[in-house]
Amino acid sequence: MAKRSGATSNLQSLSSALEDLENACDFDRPGSPNGRIGDDIAYIAGNIIQERTFNQQLDGDGNQIEPNRGRYGEAKRDRGLPVGIGFSDRGDDGPKMLDIAQVVGTTNIQPKEMTQAFGTLESSQNKGRWFETGNDGRNQPPRPFYDLDDEIIDKIMDHIGERVSSTLRGD
Repeated sequence: MAKRSGATSNLQSLSSALEDLENACDFDRPGSPNGRIGDDIAYIAGNIIQERTFNQQLDGDGNQIEPNRGRYGEAKRDRGLPVGIGFSDRGDDGPKMLDIAQVVGTTNIQPKEMTQAFGTLESSQNKGRWFETGNDGRNQPPRPFYDLDDEIIDKIMDHIGERVSSTLRGD
């Protein structure tokens, strides 16, 4: 018969740590800079999409966004307006596309899943769909812009990692 060692492990603390880890990954958990972890994620994605699309003029795959066409494109180029920035700050069709609130959009945040859609108003959501799918009748090319890219995923994972570490440390 083998002798038993007097050393024992404290495995019950592992299940407590795993429970803490699960709670740290709760998108609906309060205590983050923007309210909840899911809100933080939405703002991380929104800020990078805004920079990539409107400042760098790139789509989610890193390709140059196609320019506006026809008379509308000519008028915008004459005024020095890039793709995604309209002629006025606000108009009949709602807030301009560049507003961070529109890029962050509408979120549905649950403990284990979340969704994010462009626009806070139906008019903005329609504009986002039009921008993504284009419009042959108005000679506007599709310009997919609302995709997660590696930079967004990396920043989100870094943020979640920081939140998990903070929770496990008891901060």
